[in-house]
Amino acid sequence: MQDFTKRRSRSNITRRFLLGVCMLLILGFITFGSAHAAFGMYGKFAEAATANDAAQQNLAQMKAEDANVKAEVTALNSPEGQEAQLRQSYGVALPGEGEIQIVREAPTSTVSKSDSSGNFFVNILKALFEW
Repeated sequence: MQDFTKRRSRSNITRRFLLGVCMLLILGFITFGSAHAAFGMYGKFAEAATANDAAQQNLAQMKAEDANVKAEVTALNSPEGQEAQLRQSYGVALPGEGEIQIVREAPTSTVSKSDSSGNFFVNILKALFEW
């Protein structure tokens, strides 16, 4: 019978082994590079989402501030608003107006609470020392 197996020399086997090791290293570098790029891309997306949230909050604050400023400008465009602002800022009053101070008197009698706790000794001590 004929022998159809290839005869491989030692140098041929060594060359194929080294070629396989090189291919594994190249595939490993490609895999590592792809994983590193994907992880970096995920980090950039997370950073962009955080920045977007902060920008949205800042925009909402600016819109609220803009509405407040517009309301103040509208109030200052009327004579009543100007008068109110002058009174608040400088404490001025029109002729004939005065300041009214309301003074309330302190209550003269105190109401004591009776504790009907049922313990005879506690009631005696409270009556003697007024807790």
